[in-house]
Amino acid sequence: MKKSIKLLSAMLMIVVLVFSLTGCGVDMSKVKGDWKVETINGKSVKDMFTEKQLYLGFGVNITDDKIVVSNIDNGTGKITSSEYVTKVRADGVEGYAKKDDEKPQVSFRYDKDKSTLTWKTADGYELVFKSGKADLEKDFQDLMNELYGGAEGGEEGGEEGGEEGGEEE
Repeated sequence: MKKSIKLLSAMLMIVVLVFSLTGCGVDMSKVKGDWKVETINGKSVKDMFTEKQLYLGFGVNITDDKIVVSNIDNGTGKITSSEYVTKVRADGVEGYAKKDDEKPQVSFRYDKDKSTLTWKTADGYELVFKSGKADLEKDFQDLMNELYGGAEGGEEGGEEGGEEGGEEE
């Protein structure tokens, strides 16, 4: 009788263990698709650029087998992309240069309550992404126009500033 109870208990533990392991890993249907950076270290892309003259506009596309991270180079204005092999983890996804690599190149944590992805970069930035496709060239151009205006807007702003400065003296 004791042997039967021990055997039954052992089988029950195995069943519980198998079912608990099937729940591991983020639900890929929630993270697959396009993502656009919303904040960097808690600040908007615009505020980060204004403070540090650093444009950190990123777009991410996640599929079952790859993660593509794109950004626009501040100096050249060219879009660069890097592709990684996707590996699912309990609270997000990681991207590896090769399938058998041990160290991830990028790691995104999924917050199911906020529907965001968070990436802490190697150089100390925390980027938070919201679902949506990033149009990096347009987003960068829109930011530049907003901050500095178009060719005409920039000239007008300069003239007005000069006039105001003259009146105060």
